[in-house]
Amino acid sequence: MLHINNTFTEMHRIEGQLGYLHKTYGPFCAPEGWHNFTYTSDANPEETSFKITDSYGLIKAQGDMNSFPVTFYTHKPSKFCNPEEGLTDEQMLKRNRKLFAYHDQFTPASQLRAEGWAVPQEAWPPMTVYDNSDGGHNVGW
Repeated sequence: MLHINNTFTEMHRIEGQLGYLHKTYGPFCAPEGWHNFTYTSDANPEETSFKITDSYGLIKAQGDMNSFPVTFYTHKPSKFCNPEEGLTDEQMLKRNRKLFAYHDQFTPASQLRAEGWAVPQEAWPPMTVYDNSDGGHNVGW
């Protein structure tokens, strides 16, 4: 079971060959806010790893079975769950921030600062958990 928790809990049964589905799940339209993610692998936990990305490709969490539970933040709007009436000016600004953050998430923080750009990992709540300061480890929030 995949549990996505925020103000409510979404539960998704994940099935496939041998009880799992390799590579990808989703898309899920999580509401904006903090989420908790936990997972239990009954078969070969030493082979289980995960990466949670939003619809723009920003890394929200990653790790292995020893990383659980994880907490991450999702920002609206999503590529897949936009309002029928279209995006407001504020939502367009948030969307543009996500596009810039995606573009810059792997660029060294020192280079972004030297060029006068914002560092996606330093926003709060964080845009991405990828640590671009020393080669790509999770940042602990």
